[in-house]
Amino acid sequence: MVHFRNSFLPHLHDAKPRHVATPDYGGLKIQFLAEENAPRAIDVLQQQNWPPHDRDTDENDIDTYYAFDDDIVRNPYSEYDDDSIRTSKHCRRVAWHRKLPINCNLIHELDFLNSIQDGHAEYAGEGAYRQVHLLQLDQDPLIAFKKYRWDAAYDFRDLEFMRMDAVVAEVMSTEPDIVDIYGFCALAIVNEGILGGDLEEIATPIEIERGKFIENDKSGQGLQPLNNLTATEKILYSLEMAEALSKLHAYPGGVIVHDDIHLGQFLIDDLGHLKLQDFNRAEIMLWNEEDGEYCRYRNNPGDGEFRAPEEYLDRPLNEKIDVWSLGINMYYVLTGSTVLPEAKTTEEYQERIMKGEKPPIDPRFRERSFAEQTMVDIIERCWIYNPDERIDIFGVVQILREAVKHFE
Repeated sequence: MVHFRNSFLPHLHDAKPRHVATPDYGGLKIQFLAEENAPRAIDVLQQQNWPPHDRDTDENDIDTYYAFDDDIVRNPYSEYDDDSIRTSKHCRRVAWHRKLPINCNLIHELDFLNSIQDGHAEYAGEGAYRQVHLLQLDQDPLIAFKKYRWDAAYDFRDLEFMRMDAVVAEVMSTEPDIVDIYGFCALAIVNEGILGGDLEEIATPIEIERGKFIENDKSGQGLQPLNNLTATEKILYSLEMAEALSKLHAYPGGVIVHDDIHLGQFLIDDLGHLKLQDFNRAEIMLWNEEDGEYCRYRNNPGDGEFRAPEEYLDRPLNEKIDVWSLGINMYYVLTGSTVLPEAKTTEEYQERIMKGEKPPIDPRFRERSFAEQTMVDIIERCWIYNPDERIDIFGVVQILREAVKHFE
């Protein structure tokens, strides 16, 4: 072993880092750059230099999109036309935002094309820009191979969606209610394979065309949900959804918004438990040291019928959008039916939500069981129009845990 005299050791104590992040859920301690300096730039020789203040840092440019510098202070509200929203905010991404958990060797070892030809890969489905195949290799666990669709029109921002999926899955990899990740490389991700389907298949087994009614009490036996779930199953599934979502909102490195919570995101494992998946739309919230709070973000008007009113209105967003969507999920689990079924189109549904109409819940569900009464109470609190007054995910988890004790 070689021993060095103290005089040869680098004087690390002389260095003063500009920012220090602590994993304490909202306590990120970030020191801003000196006023005379602009955002840092690092050249190919790894030498720091300071560009002038008037340098254009357009984040839509491909180079600045990928060559991310976390010294840059962002104002997520600057693009709004509404003067009441467009305020001066100094917001930074957390240090792990650009983490890249690459494991390309594993991807190449799968020999995906030959696996398809040999019949080891089974097509499982596809989304807007990804296809999913299930692979069973020898005695290894079943895996899900997600790759870019060959017929998709590639945009460089698509890589960021896939990277975000991998980054969030990686930091959540120890959580039993989050789908595990095994590998990531460029446009491909390998997750654990799950064959039990998703919650949508059992919560809403009857596909209802919007604007159509299905009579659910014509038998004379009172109100009958359109699924076969028992009251106990309903509240347990609700708790598992809420607990999985709470892992994102309570992540010590900063709040993570899933931003795409619907029934199909909850897979059912071999033991019948739910696992949350797909983080490609996730948002790692920025932190404002001056105000001591998280900065809300913009995501453009949302689509679908499971989003919060502030999404349809293109307002600043935070993690409360996930809570509204959870309420939609719980309504499906409770009733098996469509929210606001009298709305004839998705556009009409969205308009009514944007105007502040709270979807009604048949009051007879309160009388069916204690579990269903509890679910109605939670759903109504999830659907509070003002996100600042809406219940948070931790309140939902607490109520559900107390309710589940009645069934133990």
